[in-house]
Amino acid sequence: MEKMNQIEKFDGKDFHVHGKIQIQLLLVEKDLWDIVDGGSVAPTDVDALQKWKVKDKKALAIIGLGLSKPYLHHVDFKKSSNEIWEALNQLFGSKTDNAEINMKQKLYGLKMEEGGDIVSHISKFRSLMAQLDGINEKVKPNDAKAILLNSMPKSMSNMVFTLSKLNPSLESIIATLLDTESKDDEEEEAALASQS
Repeated sequence: MEKMNQIEKFDGKDFHVHGKIQIQLLLVEKDLWDIVDGGSVAPTDVDALQKWKVKDKKALAIIGLGLSKPYLHHVDFKKSSNEIWEALNQLFGSKTDNAEINMKQKLYGLKMEEGGDIVSHISKFRSLMAQLDGINEKVKPNDAKAILLNSMPKSMSNMVFTLSKLNPSLESIIATLLDTESKDDEEEEAALASQS
């Protein structure tokens, strides 16, 4: 149960980003995901069925414990964990055109201000990518690289130009940007130290 206290309870927002992923990871860790996703169906053997039902109720408990109080009414112990999971997906994870458009607008319009924090900016970028991925709207790798590079401020235009010509992976671009932030911090600290 201590792991349940470490995850953020689903509060009605961003089901695919927060609630679903965290609950799913815990179910995988407890070897219960196959029950929830329908990969393991109820066996016909009486003993095996009893064991399956115990696992199903454990999975149902994890799902319920991952929900904040206003959403607990969605957990019905007369249903299977798979039925509850599907119902939650339909209620909170449905792909709507408006949500998709809104997320894409945020991603494509993402801009880092001059002197902004690269770590926060990349975190925001990754969050938007994860939200789109959560509704099965994958951003193509080259598009993701272009969006991230385009979101950088003018002061980084030389680096952006160089990175776009080299065509590295998205992770390499992110590593380079983070490395630049680290070097900028070190230079700033050295400048402050020399003034003292």
